[in-house]
Parts: sequence; C-alpha cells; structure tokens
Amino acid sequence: METSTKADKTTQYLQWLNSPAGVHYLDLEHLYLSDHLLDSFGYYMVSVAFHQPEYLDCSPIRARFHHQLGLSPTKTANIIGDEHLPYQTESIDLVVLDHALDYTDNPQQLLREACRCLIPGGKLLIAGFNPFSFWRCWNITRKGFPGSKNMLSVSRLQDWLTLLNMRQLNLHWHLPFPPDHSDETSPVRDTMEQAILRFQPSFSGMYCVLAEKTAYPITPIKQKWRRRLPPLTVGGSQLGGLTRK
Repeated sequence: METSTKADKTTQYLQWLNSPAGVHYLDLEHLYLSDHLLDSFGYYMVSVAFHQPEYLDCSPIRARFHHQLGLSPTKTANIIGDEHLPYQTESIDLVVLDHALDYTDNPQQLLREACRCLIPGGKLLIAGFNPFSFWRCWNITRKGFPGSKNMLSVSRLQDWLTLLNMRQLNLHWHLPFPPDHSDETSPVRDTMEQAILRFQPSFSGMYCVLAEKTAYPITPIKQKWRRRLPPLTVGGSQLGGLTRK
C-alpha cells in the first residue's frame, strides 16, 4: 500500500511537470540552479532528477552525467535501481539532486550514495520542496500541487548531511507561493513574496542547499618507548622494562 501511494505521488508529480504551472516552475528552477552551477568546477558532474534538466549546460564542467528517475532510459538518462549510483567512491566533483529526495523510495540511501561518490571537497546541490510552506495550504484548498510523503525539512536534511561529513555552504529559499503561469502580474503578490523572502523565508515552497564534503586528515602517531637504565635489583630480583617517553 505504501509503495503504491508513493508511485501515485510520483505520477502526479510527473503530470504536474507537464502542466503549464509545472513548465513555468521548471523555468524558474532553471534560473535558480544555474546561479549555483556557474561557480562549479571540476571534471565530473552527476545530476539526478525526474526530468531532463536544461541547467546542466550552465556548468563549466564538461563531463556531465544525468540519471532520470521513474522514466525509461534515453540517450542521456539512465535509471537508478534501489538508489545506487554506478560510480566509484570519491570520483565525482559535483552531484545535483533535483527533487530526487522528495519522491524516491529511500531518500537516505540516495543521499548516502551521493556523498559516497563525491571527492573530498566536492559539492552537493539539493533542490527540494519545503513541507512547511504556503504551498501545502494551496494544495489542501485547490489540489493543484502534487504532494509527497518524503518531503524533507531543512533541519532534517541538515542533520543527515552532518552525519555524512557534509558541511553546508549556502541555503537559499525560493517561491513563497506556487508559480503563476499567467501573463498577468499582481503587484500585491510580488510585494507579499518579497516580504516573505525577507522576513520569513522558511515558509517558501522551494529550497536549495549547497554542501561540501569535508575530509579530516588523520596521521597516526606511534608511541615512543625507551628502556629504563639502569635496572634496579631489589631482593635478588631485577626490576626494569619499558616506559613511555
């Protein structure tokens, strides 16, 4: 029953991406993630999403690999089985999880795999839906946004990243209200969005977390021993041996 419910949520999300509101959301997401990818560097980049992202071309990294969840593989997309990434440990410079944690069956496993593939100092960019946002109220009243049981709060995501030796670099909030694909712009809506982003950004619908894999070099220090000289003789028995320096 739980697997069927998650599959239904994923299907609703994919259908929503093909709607006018979803297409407009992808355009806005392209702008947000492009800002983070412009400063990326390295040799290899991996993205995991339910759609074919267009923001990959904004990254200066040339070797880009995309894994598409929930769909048949295409020429540039592969399916992930059981949230395992087919890459060697510490071989990727940048991993992008584009709402992959929101709808995958095992978000912890997918996050663990992404951190495993990163090199020390590698970057992890996560885009997710905020479970504590006005979008949820919109979904309850109008049923226009697909929900997900795996929506992770930023605090829980930060805890998981800390356990995986990841250090958060940036946190950005976007879209306090669901995207409006109409051509008409409302000054009241724009003013409210700016106010929420300034005073209560945690109520926004989308967040972007940029984290870095930390490495703590440890050099083993051998204990030095020396022999105590001269040995003592008490009652016919010799006392001596090794002592720490």
